[in-house]
This record gives sequence, C-alpha cells and structure tokens, in this order.
Amino acid sequence: MSRTEKLLLALLLAVQTAAIAYQVRAVGLTVDEPSHMVSAYMYWRGEDRLKPGDMPPFIKLLGGWPSLLLAPPLPVDSPAWAAGHEWNIGSDMLNAMPPAEISRWIDWSRAPFVLIAPLVTLLLWLWARRLWDPRVALMLAALWALEPTALGHAALFKNDLSATLGYLAFWYAAWRFWQAPGWRGALWVSLALCLALSTKLSMLVLLPVAPLLLAIRALTGRRWRDAALWPAACLLVAYGLCSAACQFEMRRLLYGETRILHLPTAARALPLPARYVDGTLSLISENKSVNLVYLFGEQRPGGDRRYFLSALALKSPLPLLLLLAASLVLAARARGFSARAPAAFFLLFPPVYYFGLASLSTLQLGYRLVLPAVPFLILICGMALERALLARRPWIPAAALVWTAVSVLSQYPYTISYFNDFAPSLDRRIHALSDSNLDWGHGLPALRQWCLRHQVRRIRLSFFGNDPPHRLFPDEENMVELVAPPWNDALARGLELHPEPGIWAISATLLTGQFFSGKYRNYYRAFRDRQPDDVVAGSILIYRIPER
Repeated sequence: MSRTEKLLLALLLAVQTAAIAYQVRAVGLTVDEPSHMVSAYMYWRGEDRLKPGDMPPFIKLLGGWPSLLLAPPLPVDSPAWAAGHEWNIGSDMLNAMPPAEISRWIDWSRAPFVLIAPLVTLLLWLWARRLWDPRVALMLAALWALEPTALGHAALFKNDLSATLGYLAFWYAAWRFWQAPGWRGALWVSLALCLALSTKLSMLVLLPVAPLLLAIRALTGRRWRDAALWPAACLLVAYGLCSAACQFEMRRLLYGETRILHLPTAARALPLPARYVDGTLSLISENKSVNLVYLFGEQRPGGDRRYFLSALALKSPLPLLLLLAASLVLAARARGFSARAPAAFFLLFPPVYYFGLASLSTLQLGYRLVLPAVPFLILICGMALERALLARRPWIPAAALVWTAVSVLSQYPYTISYFNDFAPSLDRRIHALSDSNLDWGHGLPALRQWCLRHQVRRIRLSFFGNDPPHRLFPDEENMVELVAPPWNDALARGLELHPEPGIWAISATLLTGQFFSGKYRNYYRAFRDRQPDDVVAGSILIYRIPER
C-alpha cells in the first residue's frame, strides 16, 4: 500500500466524518429518533422493557450512554409512562424539556453514530482492494461516502447504517472464510453474525444463512466433522453474545408463538432473548397489518413489489446506476467475474437476497430500509471502473465521481430528500415517493434559518415529525402558529384546509395524505394544487397566500 493511497484514504475518511459531524446539529430530529433515544436510555438504566421492543441492542449500547450522563427527566406521572410505549414517552419528554436541554440531548445522543458510515467506507475499501485495482477501491469508497441516502441518515440515532455495517461485515467474513476455511474464519463469521443480529431484526435473515454456508464449505473441503461442528459453534456463539447484549433478559416461547415463527414445538424448551422474541412477533404482526405505503401518487395498503426498485432508480445518483448497469452487462458476458467465481456469489447474492425479501414485505417505508444492500451494488461497480482503467479511459471514473459529487453535495446537508434527475421537479418527487424518502421531519432547523434570513415574523406551520417546534421557535418569539394535521376529527378544520392569507410552511409528507383517513386524503389540496414559493431542506414547502 503506497503512501499516496494511505493519504487519499485518510483524507476521504476525515472529510466524510467531518461532513457527518456537521449534520448532527444541522439536521432536525427525525420521526423515529425520540423513541429510540428513550429506549436506549432505559437500556443503560437496566429497565429496557418499553413497547414495541423491536430494536436490537446495538444502537442502544452505542448511543444510550450520553442519556445516562445527561439524565433527561422521565415523564413518570404521564399516561404515556403508564402505557409503557416508547413513542409516546419520547414525545412527552421532548414537550416537557427546555429547548436547550432538548438540543443537548439530541446532539450528544447522535454523536457516537458519526463513525458508523466511515467504518462502512473502510470495510468496503478493504474488500474492494482485494477484488480490484487499488485506484478502483478508492473510487468505490468515495462513491459510498457520497451515497445520498447513507449520507443523509449517517448522523441520525437510527439503526439503518448500523445494519449496513453488520450486513457487510458478515458477508466479508463469509467470503474470507470461503477462501481459507478453518476454525479462525468460522469464529469471525460467528462474530460478524452477532454484530449483524444486534443491529436490526431484519438481520435475522442471516440466521439460517450462516450455518448453511459453514456446512457447505466444510462439505466441499471434505471436512465431514466440521460440517456439523462449525454451524453448531456459530449458533452457540450467536446465542451467547446476543443474550449477553440483551442483558440476559430471557423467556421461553409460548405454544402459539412457535406456530407464528414457524418453529418446532421443541423450541419452547430453549430460553431466548426476550427483546428478539417480542420484537420479531411485533414485526410479524405489523407486516400482516395494513401499512400505508405510498408509491406514484397512490396509497398501496399491501405494499408494492416495485417499491424498492423504484426507490433505487429515483434516489441513487445516475452515475452509480450507469456503472452498475455496465458492470452487470460485463458480468453477463462472463468477462469480469469469470476469474472470480466465489466473489461473484458473495457480491451478487447479498443485495438480491435483501432486496427480494424487502420487496415481499409490506413494511415499505423508505429506501433507507434496503441500505444494507447498497454497498454491494457499489462493489459491483468496480468491474466497470476497472475495465475503464484497463482501456485507458480514466476520464470515465473521473467524470462519474465529479458528477456524483456535484449532484449529491448540491442537496447537502439534507440528502435525506435527495432525488436524481429522473425526478427533477418537486411535483414529480412528491408524486413518486413520500415519508423518509422525502420528508422525515428533518427540516425544522432549516426552516428556522429561512425565517431569520427572510425576516419572517409570523408563519403558519403544519409539520410532520417529532422535532418539537418550541426547541427552535421559542414561545416568546411568537413566530410560529402551529396548524395540526388532521390526525383525527378534533384536529381537522373540515374535510379540506382553506388557508388564510399569510406565509405557510407545509411538510411535504402531509401533502400526499397517505397517513390520513380516507375523508382527509385531500386535506391539503389547496397547497398541493399550487406551486410553492420556496422549498426548505427539500422537505418543507413555503407558500405565500395573498389577501383574497
């Protein structure tokens, strides 16, 4: 490894880390974060028994200790506390805290997550360097650092990037094990499996894969005893470490639960981490319920098999899509992967497996949910980049990097709302996708700056999210009039909102109306039918309603 390569990699990691660190304060509190922050706080207190319990312990371990030091006040006298649901408890805590304490709690809780995306960059570069030219490895690392959805979520108290790290680490360990099978490699696969399982419940899809891979590799090497010992040891390590991470709060399955989980009745004899059992049951129940998925202007209660592929096409930089297409064409013509047959499986199967299972689910709430598959798509692009270098066309990778950087950084630091040129206008973006693809409640700090820059003294705000407005718009300033969305009949101002003259700020997710009951789907028609006067953070639309 040359000195130049070391310096370029160090510079890339430093710039990426600095860009994410800036987002910690610049990006507003997103919808899910308060509940996760409360859950992590309770984990470090040894009292993590809040509902719905669908978050494995990794992000709690990582981001809960600042809460233990800051000791934010728990709303122990509120009805939300008695109900024990972390979402409502998080909202009550934020509404009761002074603005400065809220901001400090958010900043410190988010701080440990700054390093997750750079760790993915480092691991991706390490893998790419074993597959491609060192120059290609650096280019792929840069493409990941610029990936807009990953960049937009990298500073958040969420588990999407942590799951990406775990998923990539598992498959990298499995690939290395396949090259040199042995007990040491099997141990690394087991540890990587534990990391993945501790990040997100969707990583449970790796639970049957890990022992199967170990057994197959042992059989191909005619190591008959290891075909049983390696999978058994892997599952035992995963069981022990995940139980420890869950603070050994265990329980046995009930009879009906084994049927729901498609497990044999004998599984009831084994105590399992309670968080995994309860969280998986909650996830299965939610997947069977009616989820309000939005795609191409329509509410799709049962989800849509095209959802994540459509999000990939709309929210990935065009250079990445072109490189991916070129690489797949080369692979189909057997001109790239033929000499790397094992690598072909370990690069192609993980994204297909994850995308396929996600597309069969009804939990289609944003492109962020398939982020664990994205590093593999970037690794595959190495084939086209290396072919361009071998053909002495270095302008192709250079142009791809510059194009990606210009496209993504033009929307920084609010790349959560990033769309490529397939959806150039705001109307097309709102028509295509909503929720965390476009507006996840992250734009409130930017709205504050917009009001100060334009010397706005009074604005009406209809907001989607859990970032408390009083954190950024103190009551004494009397700058904001909150207009509640029609979550129920008591909050609605008729079937449609008729805006009064003045300046209005409307969250983009509210315009689509997919989260409202049927009679309120067109509640914001008056805004949806007119062009906004400005857009803040790619997610909050500004309208100036004149006097009638």
